[in-house]
Formats: sequence, structure tokens, C-alpha cells
Amino acid sequence: MHSFMTLKVLNALVFLSTLTLVGAAHAGPMVGLQARDLDGNVDNGPEAFYDPALNITWLADANVRGRTPEGTYNGMGGLSSWYSAMEWVANLQVGGFDDWRLPSALNRDGSAPCTGFSCTSGEMGQLYYVSLGNAFQSTERKVGGFVHLETYLYWTSTSVPDSGAYDRKRVFSPNLYGNGYNGHQDSYPGFISTGAYAMAVRDGDVASPVPEPQTLALTLIGLTGVLLARRRRVL
Repeated sequence: MHSFMTLKVLNALVFLSTLTLVGAAHAGPMVGLQARDLDGNVDNGPEAFYDPALNITWLADANVRGRTPEGTYNGMGGLSSWYSAMEWVANLQVGGFDDWRLPSALNRDGSAPCTGFSCTSGEMGQLYYVSLGNAFQSTERKVGGFVHLETYLYWTSTSVPDSGAYDRKRVFSPNLYGNGYNGHQDSYPGFISTGAYAMAVRDGDVASPVPEPQTLALTLIGLTGVLLARRRRVL
């Protein structure tokens, strides 16, 4: 009986290590971001990424609003006005956290946002250029481990007064991967009530890091060796 149970455990460990090594191919290159688990199941990949440089956590799904109630995905379904995006993120609850927000376009020192290309001091600029390694106006789309990163404008929470004959605010919106303005950030007059996408981010880390695939695989292999040695002694 003991030998039978040991064999079952060994088989389970080998299966898990295989899943771990296969899963490593899906992550893609990212700099500085650490995978985080929000649903208690590390086998389905991370639901978030922690950036220790900015001490913020991104949701891995860059267009959560594109999900339909039936579980399918509709990219255009994530487009909304800035007001709607701000209301949505204020009510968002994922992984037991309810303090999600839109990313800030302010520089790290709190100064006014950069406009144009290569703006790396804001949160989305750090993500696009530094963490994901994109170059401005490049046709290559580097998305790392994120899913549903759309080729269009994304809202930030940063707005400035608009003195023109438009809405009362302009919102800084980075353009990701689209229309020849890849990585361009600016505030657009009259755009606040039209459609853009929304990514969710929160301050600080979350509690459950996802083990590095290679580290977890080595741990499982080590446990397998220990169980094999114990089994030999029993036999």
C-alpha cells in the first residue's frame, strides 16, 4: 500500500514538473515584472504582474472589459469613454482586491506628464518601453505575458483642464501599437467622451507570487528523488 501511494505521488510530481516546463514558453520576454497568481491556480498562468520599480501590480488581461458574460472575448467591447472607464475600475474586484485604478501618466517625481514618444516616466510608458521592451513607432508588438493588449489608445487617470470649446478635461492617453503612433502619449481635445481601452493597476504587491518555472521544476525533481530514495529503503 505504501509503495502504491508513493508511486502515485511520484507520477503527480512528474506531471506537475512537465506542466511547469511547458508553461515557461508562454510568458514571453519581460524586464523586471514578476508573475503573480490571483486565483489560486498556478497552472493556468499568472493573472497579474508586479513591477517592483514602481511598486504597482498590473492585471495581466489588458482589456478585461472585452470579456462577455458568456466567457468569450470581444475586443471592441472594451472601448468606452473616460468617465465610464473611471467608474468601471473604481468598482472592479479581482483576486480579493477592490482598489484597482487606471494607470497614472504623471512622472515618477509627480511632475506633469511627458508628451510624445519615449515617455518612460509614467506607468504605461514604463510598461510599454522598459518592461515590454517596445521601441517607438516599431511595427513589432511585444506584449510579454499580457493578453488582449489592443492596438489603440488606452486611458490613464491623469487629466488637465481644457480651455477650448471641448469637454472640460483632456486625458493623457498612450497609443499602444497602433496607427504609426506606437508608444505616443498625449492629451487629445474633445476625446474624453469617445472610446479608448482601459488597463487596471493597483498600488503595491499582491500576496501570491508565481514560482519561476525553472525553480519549481527543480524543486519537484528534488522531491521526486527523495521519494525514490525512501521507496528503495522500504523495499
